[in-house]
Amino acid sequence: MKKLLALLLSVALAVGLLPAFAAAEQTAAGDCGAQGAAVTWTLDGAGTLTVSGAGAMRDYAWGASPWFGSDAVRAVKIARGVTSVGAYAFYGCASLRRVSLPYGVSSVGAYAFCGCGSLAAVSLPDSVTTLGDGAFYDCVSLRQAGLSAGLTALPNYAFYGCAGLTALSLPEKLSAVGASAFSGCAGVTGVIVPDGVTEIGADAFPAQAMLYGGEGSAAQRWANGNGRAFAVTGGTKLTLTAPAFVSEAVVSVCGFADPGAQVTCYVNDARAAVAAASAEGKWNASLALPVSADGDIAAVRVSVTAGDKTVSRAASVQYRPDAPAFRALTMEHNYYTVTVTESDRNAARPNITLSPDRPFSFRVSVANSDRIARLAVCSTRNGVAKTIPLTYDAGGDEWFGSGWFDNADHAYVPGPLTVEGTDKDGGDIGTGLSLSLNFLTEPAGYVYEAVRSNKVAGAAAAVYYKDESGRVLLWNAAASEQINPAITLPDGSFTWAVPRGTWQIRVSKAGYQSAASEWMTVPPGSDQVFLPLVTTQAPAVESLNVYADRAELVFSSYMEIGSVNADTVRFSGYAVEVAPLDAEETEAGSGVFYARSFRITPDIPFAGMVEVAVGGAKNYAGMAMAEDYSAAADVTEEPARFTATDAVALACDGAAQITLSAENAAGKTVSATVGSGIAALSDDTLTLDENGTAALTVTGLLPGETQVVFRLAGTALTANTAVTVAPYREVIRPAGDVDGDGEVTPADARLALRIAVKLDACEAGSEVFIAADVTGDGEIGPDDARLILRAAVGLETL
Repeated sequence: MKKLLALLLSVALAVGLLPAFAAAEQTAAGDCGAQGAAVTWTLDGAGTLTVSGAGAMRDYAWGASPWFGSDAVRAVKIARGVTSVGAYAFYGCASLRRVSLPYGVSSVGAYAFCGCGSLAAVSLPDSVTTLGDGAFYDCVSLRQAGLSAGLTALPNYAFYGCAGLTALSLPEKLSAVGASAFSGCAGVTGVIVPDGVTEIGADAFPAQAMLYGGEGSAAQRWANGNGRAFAVTGGTKLTLTAPAFVSEAVVSVCGFADPGAQVTCYVNDARAAVAAASAEGKWNASLALPVSADGDIAAVRVSVTAGDKTVSRAASVQYRPDAPAFRALTMEHNYYTVTVTESDRNAARPNITLSPDRPFSFRVSVANSDRIARLAVCSTRNGVAKTIPLTYDAGGDEWFGSGWFDNADHAYVPGPLTVEGTDKDGGDIGTGLSLSLNFLTEPAGYVYEAVRSNKVAGAAAAVYYKDESGRVLLWNAAASEQINPAITLPDGSFTWAVPRGTWQIRVSKAGYQSAASEWMTVPPGSDQVFLPLVTTQAPAVESLNVYADRAELVFSSYMEIGSVNADTVRFSGYAVEVAPLDAEETEAGSGVFYARSFRITPDIPFAGMVEVAVGGAKNYAGMAMAEDYSAAADVTEEPARFTATDAVALACDGAAQITLSAENAAGKTVSATVGSGIAALSDDTLTLDENGTAALTVTGLLPGETQVVFRLAGTALTANTAVTVAPYREVIRPAGDVDGDGEVTPADARLALRIAVKLDACEAGSEVFIAADVTGDGEIGPDDARLILRAAVGLETL
């Protein structure tokens, strides 16, 4: 009891002392204003860097900003009153995820956010009129970039290498686009270039992007002069997608039109909105409905006019305030994720390679869920319906489900999908969603390096066609609700469903020479296109492990087997024989073999410390090592008994910890791979500590079951962890909120401590238990109480 009282007293004292300590530890600060400007910065313990004051930020030289290359900066907030972002200000802040720029900022300096590899989105206020060269250079994770309406020129390298961008909207006032401004933006498939643009630099736009603009525009001349695909904007193509009913007095409509077309929307013949079709041909609008009583019907009409021709489409929408109207659906299968929302029912939907080994997972959001008794995703083929039932999660107001549509036949190919169910009075309901996907039972092909088993993920695969005049054009896949270029999946695969014609597939990825298939005539189908990528990087030694009876040497790429021999691999004082461990034929019958791993056998056992030199070995591309490798390697015991946590169970959006352990493996590297997209890992590469242990966190994304496979580098040892994600979130309250009042306070720390020392009972797996177990180790101890206390006073983020 005395120990318990002492522990409680120490917590009470800590509560009293922490505010002063927090003030000392929580922030760093300094000056960052240009000459004559009172601008300062503060960096708090949560990683938010705030720039405030009046006037312009200082322009820095490369590497001179106070937080250059810092992993501590996770968010940047520019306060109102600051008028510029300095050159090189946040260069290399690899952990920076969020940027907030207020209206009033007029310029962003050169390379200000260059190399911010975690930055996901940025929106430039309309007050920004000047952007410096390379402002967002190599922001590889950038998905959304909202450009200021005030920009008249985009500088050189503005968004160079932003491979994550998938859509691009240029300001109407734009007059110039600098050299390589969007080069390397592999996900951008189309760009509408305003007719006011008169200057376009070399490689300004991605090579695969279709350009759209006016007849005779500078963009058309640039495209023709640079061998790029171009199409004139306008035309009268038009489709309309609208729900049959809504639960609110507003309706989201969408469709396809010719890129750049102006779609005029009417409600009961009154003009309600005008929407512009994007470069992918997609348009959408939100329309207010003049309805008030249950059952009221509104007439929706949309039209496009080109010259003297007008095309219209119409639909009727009923107001049903108590109806379970569709909001959003996410489907996960075989590495593919498809999301359809209420406002964009025409979301691009890739062809999906069906895998009988992987279940489907669904997340559905529906209005008025409290009126639903049962909900399921339904697939209908040849008049026969098969379903995957969904379970409601009140905390997230979403429905979850996973499995197969046919438990006896996992190879069943789904037909059109609908969300259906019954209300609490037993009546049938439908959410007004019908989703048709193109399921393929095998991929169109895959990308590999050196040998067929070495698949290449993350490559941009684009499909081109020849038109009637023989011009080579990038296929506008959006019109067929597909994606082009496609990014190759973890198994290296890509796929499309294309119409009759002459086609070619081109593949590119940083660090490799680009590759292209032969021109193919479709039909017949071409589903066996295997494209090899050839590295442009010189090989290097990746790892070396020396044991008494042998050494194992692994290179960074597949090697010419004959070039790795006793002349290029030398062990001082030993005569050795070198043999490949993983030799593989490039393709059946070729007679050409490559290998990455080699076994070195000495004439006498290795002992003590061994001097090793490797130089002159060549990879499969004929490139020799750029630098010789030399090391003094200790002879170690062979790693053994590599294990991982057998199984973990967690909820959607929940997390669990997996622990690894291996004997005689301190400092060795472990790779981690999750079998499907229902869960995500905090790391895919770990290093074992001095005790041969490591840990990582797995987070649930969608309900289902999968496996995490771990491989111990330099050995054949593997370990598996079974992961089960529950079909609903078990925890509604946030981490650390032990008492469930919606806040993390010192009272939560005291309650966690009482549970830790067994003064209060707490059932394992309960909401209270999971909220208190902030360390995620499956137990509630004093460490949990300490972390909750730190979070309560702002020193920790849970």
